[in-house]
Amino acid sequence: MSSKIKDALANRSKPRSTHREAGRIRRAASLFSLAFLAFTAVPYVLMLATETAFAHGQHIDARAELRSVDPAVSGIEITSQGAQLVLNAPGKSVVIVGENGDEMLRIDAAGKAEANVNSASYYTLVLAYPQEKVPDTAFKGAADDWKQVPSEGQLIWFDGRVDLANFITTADEGTDVGDWTLPLRIDGVDVSASGDLIATGYDPALLATPDASSSGVNPLVLAGIGGLAVTAAFMFVTRRKSPLKGTKGTANPRIK
Repeated sequence: MSSKIKDALANRSKPRSTHREAGRIRRAASLFSLAFLAFTAVPYVLMLATETAFAHGQHIDARAELRSVDPAVSGIEITSQGAQLVLNAPGKSVVIVGENGDEMLRIDAAGKAEANVNSASYYTLVLAYPQEKVPDTAFKGAADDWKQVPSEGQLIWFDGRVDLANFITTADEGTDVGDWTLPLRIDGVDVSASGDLIATGYDPALLATPDASSSGVNPLVLAGIGGLAVTAAFMFVTRRKSPLKGTKGTANPRIK
């Protein structure tokens, strides 16, 4: 084979290499564009969903106040401390009844507090365990197994039936934002304790509502829109300027 033919074949093979390289560049550019689109679009969508949920209220906490005990029993006080309830009942024996009528917590007249570790409600309401993590020994009708817990003369516990946090409301501090009811057993008598949830305020750092912005435009919205625009422009340019197609005055890189 003559040197001219070899040179011609070598020159014809170069466009194929260019074509393959261009394909790799285009695929890489497309992957980058999709990744950048996901990076900007997903947080933007999540931000919109969060803003929609909070647009009509404020993130607040509440405190519990006892309104009544039915039948009436004197000397009972139920308040709250953060997200926990606080029961003071000096000289009385009080049992906190769970969801299925099981006795989950109690405090005696001397101020000794105990938890029933065979009560399913103790795990789901007090410890906030998922149902699937409740021990097999804690089932309805299981024999009580009382274990002492710290008390200092009062019973302090978290109760999933009384939500003292994460309210969404437009209420001002000190406003009644809800109520609660708990079944108790006081000195062997079943009673129902009812009370109110009083707004204690909110932390502005936890929430930025649309009306909290002085400009009226959430900067996250602008950032999301800008990111989407950059991504769209990048995809457009990489497709229009791809070297896959031949241009006037040059040979088409595809070899027939």
